[in-house]
Amino acid sequence: MALKIKQLPLPRSPRRSSTRQRKIAFTVSHHSTVIGNGNGLANSALRDIWRTREASAHYGVDGAQVAQLLSRSVAAWSTADFIGNHAGVSIEHANSSGPPSWRLSALTLLTGAQLVAEIHVAEGLGRPVRDRTMKRHSNFSATACPGPFFGHGWANYCYQAQQHYDRIINGTDTTEDDMTPAESRMLKDIHSTLSVNGAGKGKPGTILRLVREITENSRVFLRTLSPGGRLSNAIEDGAEFEIKAAIAELSDADVARIAQATADEQAKRLGRKS
Repeated sequence: MALKIKQLPLPRSPRRSSTRQRKIAFTVSHHSTVIGNGNGLANSALRDIWRTREASAHYGVDGAQVAQLLSRSVAAWSTADFIGNHAGVSIEHANSSGPPSWRLSALTLLTGAQLVAEIHVAEGLGRPVRDRTMKRHSNFSATACPGPFFGHGWANYCYQAQQHYDRIINGTDTTEDDMTPAESRMLKDIHSTLSVNGAGKGKPGTILRLVREITENSRVFLRTLSPGGRLSNAIEDGAEFEIKAAIAELSDADVARIAQATADEQAKRLGRKS
């Protein structure tokens, strides 16, 4: 299902946007350096900041919340480069922590990737191509943006955008809370293994495999984890040792959230069959 996009329009001003002089050819990803917790307030904060600054972007992403601040028909002042501004659609992603790592939540990155895919479809750009139709701020000017954390995850972000694009084009795109039967089974396996083995201390390799599979394909599992928790951060980093260690430290509350997500998914599927 298409993303729900909140309209937070910036007042039109020649100090923060221009009439577009090039056909849209790519998206440009940024990190905003505004800390968000997924409730969308980081997007509102961006608008407030840009009211008094000569800067802007078309979209802001904070967790599953997306806001549009400028029409794609205008050029944002976002890359300090004529082509970057006039041929690009800029997307700011809220950070989940400050310097030096400038982390971004897994959900923010997944939402951003879906937004990139939807823009590619809407603008007729074809399947997203890493570093061609998907670019970073640093491709246009001497800047650290989109930050070291986003940089490490750039390849996966582009892959996720391609997967979203394929689902849209093939007509298999589903709601963000819907899982395939295989993903539902994986979630139940994770909960079962955690419950039996005392928060995962018994079979870290098995859980690691399941966690990786489910986090690559489903937002539901990501939402069962504590935002900014050790496991969430380890999964975002893709650090195998940290994932194993974090699983061993999962709290009862984490396990309970996984159990609830499993029960909700089962109830939803039973309701569809009745």
